[in-house]
Amino acid sequence: MRNQAPAQRFAGLGIARGQFDGYLMDDGTGGAGGPPTQIHLVRWMTPAPVGQPYPVFWHVGLAKIAFTTPSAKAKLAQLASLGIHTTNRLIYRGYTSIQDPDGVVISFPGSPTAELPAGEDPRRYERLLHTNPSVRDIERSMRFYGEFMGLDLAIENVPCEPIASSQGPGSDLVQWDSHLYTARGGGFLVDASQFHYPPPTKGTLTPYVEPTNLGIARIGFEVDDIDAAYEILVRARPIGKGPAPVGPLEEWDYGPPRGVRRVVVFRDPDGIRLELTEKIPVTPTDTCTQPVNPPPLPGV
Repeated sequence: MRNQAPAQRFAGLGIARGQFDGYLMDDGTGGAGGPPTQIHLVRWMTPAPVGQPYPVFWHVGLAKIAFTTPSAKAKLAQLASLGIHTTNRLIYRGYTSIQDPDGVVISFPGSPTAELPAGEDPRRYERLLHTNPSVRDIERSMRFYGEFMGLDLAIENVPCEPIASSQGPGSDLVQWDSHLYTARGGGFLVDASQFHYPPPTKGTLTPYVEPTNLGIARIGFEVDDIDAAYEILVRARPIGKGPAPVGPLEEWDYGPPRGVRRVVVFRDPDGIRLELTEKIPVTPTDTCTQPVNPPPLPGV
């Protein structure tokens, strides 16, 4: 759905008066009984966007996002038909990576769950998998995302040495310390990763400063009681650059159909922006609803 936010103050982002045009894009899992996950595409009208996305996928910050795909071979064919080139010449372990028109890294780890019918578009079976908070101190970030944020550790992946991996631009050889967290009930993963190879440099250790920098801006979480969550943030002991709020508990007008939501912005230990948004409760209906008949699956 499209949403056009009118001019207003975004105190948590340090924007005295801003306005954006955006689209909320659902990956479809919410309608299947799983936790809903969305990408919010935003074009800032005022202030204007600045900078460029991170040039390499291991840059500290939110450098990439990933979707599962059922077939690396079908994905490569689909990308070639659209004239989209992969970031790595060789594809290792079925892990395909590209860059979007602005330069954001998007990866497609192969995760076959069933045989893909011949000629079938793999996008029909793809789902959001994770985004990477690339961090400087993985033990500190594990305490933050696990103990403080209360997310469940779901998967760990820690190669003992650099291995061939086509995760994005800059290197075909990678070593990481990766721990993937999720909200209870499963779904979208927050992949806290410290990259050991390629080795970090001074230019890859600092997240974006400006909130309107092109790239992945922040991770948002819905909460039932934002007042209680805000008090926890205010009272929390410092963990690196987090988690104290960087602005007040405020209202953001996203424009129709999303409307006004209460929001608080804070940071993780490396300064990566995070956001809590108050969940709007669903009001029970007292009338009949029409059944929704989904289209039949191929061959059924």
